[in-house]
Amino acid sequence: MQVLARLASEFKHHFPVVPVLWEHEPLLATEHFQEGLISPAECDIVVCMLWSRLGSPLPAGKFQRSDGSEGVTGTEWEYQMAAEAFAQTGRPEIIV
Repeated sequence: MQVLARLASEFKHHFPVVPVLWEHEPLLATEHFQEGLISPAECDIVVCMLWSRLGSPLPAGKFQRSDGSEGVTGTEWEYQMAAEAFAQTGRPEIIV
């Protein structure tokens, strides 16, 4: 968060820096949390931070890999959405 605050201060005269953190988003209890998040394709920069696993599995049928296979995790799906948007539009920039 310190880095985001510094960037927001540095660029405030040019554009707003607004982080989208799923931990801070209001999410509905009636749907899977992934459906309530802003799509990475709608962002200018996507930062994927990884540690020892590649996210939690998403429900079968609603979320799939590009090849149609299931068993995708939230992190995989978000990266895939960002990568597909970048290939089509040149944004978002992806930092892993």
